[in-house]
Amino acid sequence: MSEPIKIILADDSMDFCDCHTFFISSFNYTGLEVVGKVQDGAELLAQVWEKQPDVIVADVMLPKKDGLSVVRAIQESEMKNAPAVFLLSSFSSDSIMAEAMAL
Repeated sequence: MSEPIKIILADDSMDFCDCHTFFISSFNYTGLEVVGKVQDGAELLAQVWEKQPDVIVADVMLPKKDGLSVVRAIQESEMKNAPAVFLLSSFSSDSIMAEAMAL
């Protein structure tokens, strides 16, 4: 049996993280595992280095370090198996969208 896909969720709302953890765990498919839930970008980076996730789902606007800064830090680290990153936002900004797509 293969290893589960490790996911870290990052949002300043722990309700968001808890809701998505419940949603992910409710699948009958057991190949997904939430290994971290954090509320700020600094915490997110610490969890990335410690837990080596396969996927990050993060809000663009996080306290302490925004989602784009987290992605830049991961890229600059040249992490061997960098995670796939999904950045979410409740607002629309062409410049942030363009930067996220470029990263």
